[in-house]
Amino acid sequence: VRGEHCGSTIFYADGEAMPASVPQWNMTGTFASDSEIAFFTRLEDVRLDCGHVPGSIGVFCDALQENSGLYRTTIINWLKYGVEANNTTDRYGCVNWMIQDPWIYPSSTAFADDTVRGVKADYALTTTLIRGTFLGQGGLICGYGKAVEVSNGILHAYGQIHIESARIGIHFNSGSGGYAFGVDCQSFVQTAVTLEGGNPTLLNAVTTLGQTLISDVTNNTTLTDRYNPQ
Repeated sequence: VRGEHCGSTIFYADGEAMPASVPQWNMTGTFASDSEIAFFTRLEDVRLDCGHVPGSIGVFCDALQENSGLYRTTIINWLKYGVEANNTTDRYGCVNWMIQDPWIYPSSTAFADDTVRGVKADYALTTTLIRGTFLGQGGLICGYGKAVEVSNGILHAYGQIHIESARIGIHFNSGSGGYAFGVDCQSFVQTAVTLEGGNPTLLNAVTTLGQTLISDVTNNTTLTDRYNPQ
């Protein structure tokens, strides 16, 4: 699907009619049952408004592969996840897919909810992020939740990964690894990057105005500098 502009083309979820805890936009979503993968499947230049629906997820995808993903997409007013790629019961379908130039803002009613995730990838084998705002301050999260969380897969993040508000900016969680080049975190982000994946991870040009630059849980090391050149 291709719209005209990520600020003007709107798919809106009615807060009264939309069921709770379901994705507003389901990209494939049948990999667990049919194992079919998707190429050249994109969401481009659109704005999704999740309407403050309880438990709402902006986009769910489970089978996106080469030349597939989200490009210049705005996802706002969600309460659970902005984007969810695979999960513990729907594994391994997303490989070499991409999110580029997103604008991901939670609902204001998600304030102080530490379960919020801008992008959550679990058992998505390879995920690429290029530029964009991955958890905006407009949702008033202010030190809660995570902008990007990757588990059981590889994350490639580069460009200007801009994060305005979260407890953790990028969390390389259990079974993950990869790299992050050019991460920019504002003062409402407590920890810019947390390393807990147990696999090789490369960080370059990470900056923060928050409390902690890098928390390496695996090696019990914390850096509080504002800038990590490499």
